[in-house]
Formats: sequence, C-alpha cells, structure tokens
Amino acid sequence: MVLVPVAVVLSVEFSIIVSSLVNDVRSASSFGILMFFPFSAIYLASEIGIIILDANNILIISGILLALDIALFFQHNHFPQRGNIDKMEIAEPKE
Repeated sequence: MVLVPVAVVLSVEFSIIVSSLVNDVRSASSFGILMFFPFSAIYLASEIGIIILDANNILIISGILLALDIALFFQHNHFPQRGNIDKMEIAEPKE
C-alpha cells in the first residue's frame, strides 16, 4: 500500500519536469514512457527469479522511490516554471 502512491507522485513530478523542459506536447508525452521501464524491469526480475517481491523488498523499493520523490521536489526550482514562460524573452529567428 506504500509503493503505488509513492510511484504516482514520482510519475507526476517527472511529467512536470519534462513538460517544463520541452517545447512540444508530443515530445513530453513520449518521455512519459520512461517511467514505465524501471517498473517493468522490477516485474521481469521478479518473474525470472532474480528478486523476490516480498514485503521487505517492496518497502525497500518504496524507500528508494520516496528518496527520489524528495530529491525531485527540492530540485523543481531549478527548472523553468510554466507560469513564467510568457514573461521570458524569446529570441527572434534570424532571417
């Protein structure tokens, strides 16, 4: 019950950061698939038998994701804010 909410918060933070860095909606949505790969790797590793998904391992994975959530939360000021984009100067294309 801990892993899913922490993963959702990480996904939302990642989506906000990506959308503030790219100029196109399509490219922002294509970067969203990157959140799928770590979870699919954990699933495949558990199916193959490399790791066992018991309560302890899920708590460890949740702790790692929580640390990433906190790190991204404190790093969000370093990315351009969408509300300030209209105030930014845009360079005119050279002819």
